[in-house]
Amino acid sequence: MLAIYEVVLFNIIIVYYIKFVNLRLYRIIHN
Repeated sequence: MLAIYEVVLFNIIIVYYIKFVNLRLYRIIHN
């Protein structure tokens, strides 16, 4: 059970990290 929660948390962190990086890249490219 614990391993499943770790995988879910890890996936959520990756998704938010990618969104954050994409926002920063978008701002850098368009400014």
